[in-house]
Amino acid sequence: MARTSRHSIWKKFLIILTSAFLLCAGATSALAVSGDDVIGVTVNNCTADNDYLLMLVKSGTAASSISESNLLFVDQITASGSTIRAAVVYPNFSSCDVYAAGTFSNGAASPRKIDSYHSARIPEETVRIEDAAFENVAFTHIYLSDRTTAIGARAFAACDELVYIYIPASVTEIADSAFTGSTHVTVACPAGSKAEQFAKSKGLPTITVNR
Repeated sequence: MARTSRHSIWKKFLIILTSAFLLCAGATSALAVSGDDVIGVTVNNCTADNDYLLMLVKSGTAASSISESNLLFVDQITASGSTIRAAVVYPNFSSCDVYAAGTFSNGAASPRKIDSYHSARIPEETVRIEDAAFENVAFTHIYLSDRTTAIGARAFAACDELVYIYIPASVTEIADSAFTGSTHVTVACPAGSKAEQFAKSKGLPTITVNR
């Protein structure tokens, strides 16, 4: 994913609000992310090589009233295909709405609401996530403690809303059925960790974090 300066992107965002097209692109640089401040976002029906903006705004903000005062994060993405999967930064995470704007395959589009996100941070003293502890919960984002070492059977199973979970390197045991039925989740974890190995064995997408 590429990132331009906030000021430059904000100027382009204003252009989209008035003309529904992203007219230009700026210089880009690598975006560093960590487990505490990233959200996995998927945008469908995009056009390859077109530029898009992903915007995080305060919960409840209408597309017609998005402004710099309620904008939490904005990033420019160039689509490599019809679907964009990206990690976007949200500081001080609690809840937010995600919008995408740009030229979609169905024509020019003003900011389009993608989803709303609500997180849960597991208490720091939690060492083990017990069997079925979070089965069928409605959380979209879950952050495990760096003291957690094990995830039990069906601990996060059937979580239809779960799109992101941070699993630290301290986790060395994950039950085979831990995420059964949770088909939308992206696993954020350190490279080479047990979580990364598990996610790849289950075909779950991953985001590498350095912690």
